[in-house]
Amino acid sequence: MSKSTSRKTLENRLDRLGATLHRRTAGCSAQFEDGSVAPWHVQNGTTRIAFSNLADVAAYIDRRNGDV
Repeated sequence: MSKSTSRKTLENRLDRLGATLHRRTAGCSAQFEDGSVAPWHVQNGTTRIAFSNLADVAAYIDRRNGDV
């Protein structure tokens, strides 16, 4: 598991991957496969990846970096 799940730390780590972290808002959201709206998503180019919480975002970054 990642050392930190603070939003600022995750944003910095994603920036190094060329991706951005977004919280659900009226104009910006992503959906899970079942159609429910995710509270968080990572956008990498045109791809949006939905997440339930920041711990899941941290785990995603760890996998992308080969830390797991």
